[in-house]
Amino acid sequence: PPPAEPAPLLPPPALPSPPSPPATCGANECDAGRSCGLCLRLVPHLSCPDYGALSTLRDCSAVLAFGDLCLAQRGECGTELHHDNCVYGSSTTLRKEIYQRRACVLAPAPPPPPSPLPPPPTSP
Repeated sequence: PPPAEPAPLLPPPALPSPPSPPATCGANECDAGRSCGLCLRLVPHLSCPDYGALSTLRDCSAVLAFGDLCLAQRGECGTELHHDNCVYGSSTTLRKEIYQRRACVLAPAPPPPPSPLPPPPTSP
């Protein structure tokens, strides 16, 4: 019998596409976080976590994944401590500032303006 023909070589399977990069944050999308390279937005009152979850929230300067909530403690990363967007309790009210990391990246800062030119030399 004649020798069998070798099977044709198949191309390797295609690699999955890399995930698309997150969008650039809009000008008014971030309430805080710029000083830490994050986009943090105050959580709407109706989206505040349950009181029991407060102890699991990290400081807003922690490493946060997109969508993570954080608790403003000391004004870190430009957070403010007067918003009181999440209120707990009735007779002894506990007020907290809770932010969420937005799924966007900050636009790079514009370059600094060029240095002024030195004055021309004076003639003797």
